[in-house]
Amino acid sequence: MSCCAPALPLMMPRRVTSPEPAPPQSARSGFRGRAEPAILGQQVQTQNRMTQLSPQRRPVGRPPFTALSLALVLALSGCGTTGIPDRPAVSAIIPTGNLLAGELVRSGRPVTGAGECWAGDLIPAVIETVTEQIEIAPARPASGGKPAVPASYQSRVQQRILSDRSDVWFLVPCPEQLTPDTVASLQRALKVRGLYRGAVTGGMDAATATAVRRFQAPQGLDSQKLSLAAARQLGLVAYAREG
Repeated sequence: MSCCAPALPLMMPRRVTSPEPAPPQSARSGFRGRAEPAILGQQVQTQNRMTQLSPQRRPVGRPPFTALSLALVLALSGCGTTGIPDRPAVSAIIPTGNLLAGELVRSGRPVTGAGECWAGDLIPAVIETVTEQIEIAPARPASGGKPAVPASYQSRVQQRILSDRSDVWFLVPCPEQLTPDTVASLQRALKVRGLYRGAVTGGMDAATATAVRRFQAPQGLDSQKLSLAAARQLGLVAYAREG
């Protein structure tokens, strides 16, 4: 038996190679297959740089809202609500009262003067309807354990004649003054006041005559014929110069 152990075969160390690191998911998501490391590295650096600069960028087309912008908005909103008068109600631009009643002549046709034109019309009677409450049974107080009974009333409607039907005369615009342009202006004036809803034709039709009555009746002249005083109120005929 030998004193030395048999020699073992010489074992050479094996070289272990580590696999190539895979590129980040965000860097290789836009490539197919194997990408070049240099290109991927450049793309990763670009994305990192954009990520660092993104908090400092502002959206294009949206300027910062500052105190000056708020003051400008408040100033414009105030300009839109001040200085513009409200449109008056229809009742505010239609005269009321007996403004035209003083122009009526009830004692027959007057003598026509120079440059005057008169028209006659039958003014219907003015009837007022009054509703009254008439007591038909008086109230009875509570007695003997019976409850009180209120009084009973009955409504009664009565009509009163305030003015009889009469023939009246009043000044009107002469025929040469009622041109188609003047009638068109009359229709526009009545349309603004909510009394005429037809088209502006320049002709004195039934709808225009009805609108004339609606304008004159609250003033004491219930007629479809346009009076001279009403034409002056509408700005169709100039007032006569005094003196």
